[in-house]
Amino acid sequence: MTNNEQNAIASTESSKNNAIAVLPKVEISGLSDEEVAEAVSRGDVNITSKQTSRSLMDIVRANVFTLFNAIIFTAMVVVLATGSWKDAVFGVVILVNTGIGIVTELKAKHTLDRLSILIAARAMVRRGGENIEIAHKDIVLGDVLWLRAGEQVPADVEVLESWGLEMDESMLTGESATVRKAQGDDVYSGSTAV
Repeated sequence: MTNNEQNAIASTESSKNNAIAVLPKVEISGLSDEEVAEAVSRGDVNITSKQTSRSLMDIVRANVFTLFNAIIFTAMVVVLATGSWKDAVFGVVILVNTGIGIVTELKAKHTLDRLSILIAARAMVRRGGENIEIAHKDIVLGDVLWLRAGEQVPADVEVLESWGLEMDESMLTGESATVRKAQGDDVYSGSTAV
């Protein structure tokens, strides 16, 4: 057993009565305040587009201007030009098709927007030799992250040290079995520490 593993076990066992888990001692100091400021000025931050789904206008446009609607509309115009307006009633299919498509996509958009809220708002990083909790948007390239059980990984990272880390990557790969990660392995945003 390495010193780090002994520290992890000792720290966890000594704090059981207080229900507080102490993170193991790590030699990695993380980024300094100056390095963080430099990364932010370069734009190396963990901010993604706030828009998680298509806008209302995009949804309407995608459902109105379809090949199916174009064919039905053309047929309706031909029937109106050559026959009675009663024969062109099938043009109502355009309205029904468009309405169903828009309603379905709006429900999906609402669900997607609500799911985007589920992403954890905070992450534990090591900066200047201290463990601090920050918002996901404040993570910068080069930060050392602590991955704790049950947390979703906020950014693509490489494992520097591991104490039995297993990841649930089912959201990314569809694979239901957990994957054990060791030093040097990549862990991707969206996977969950088990």
